Amino acid sequence: MNKHWGFFSADNHYKSSSEIIHKLTGIAASRGNMLLNVGPAPDGTIGQPERERLKALGEWLTVNGESVRNVEPCPINGGTYGCSAMKGNSVYLYIHWWHGSSITIADCNIDFDEGTILGIDRNVTIRRSGKHIILENLPDTAPDSLCSVIKLHRDTAIV
Repeated sequence: MNKHWGFFSADNHYKSSSEIIHKLTGIAASRGNMLLNVGPAPDGTIGQPERERLKALGEWLTVNGESVRNVEPCPINGGTYGCSAMKGNSVYLYIHWWHGSSITIADCNIDFDEGTILGIDRNVTIRRSGKHIILENLPDTAPDSLCSVIKLHRDTAIV
């Protein structure tokens, strides 16, 4: 979580919880597995910075875990918002950079039947504009400060 693979008392350069989750979503989107190292102190304790980040990651996974488990690469380009992965008839958009009340998915040839934001009871309006998909009815600010996830679903298989 910092610059070393083990305990090093002088290393206070910890990745933020958001950075760890952004790395996790990028790795999941590429069908990878993430090894997150926690180096215990010589007495076996885990430091406060590591505990804080593990707690934030666990809370994020409680809400968004389905979006990173058993997913595969997606043909949708993350463009300016982050990255994406898919599973079955669903696509998960990992929104690393929230743009406000709408997001454009550029050059998308997939049409979706419904969209939701994981963790909140809010449907997303999906509109096609030429080659682009426009997601509307989004909150002005990110529902999750670490990484919000939008789940787009269609009734037929994504090819």
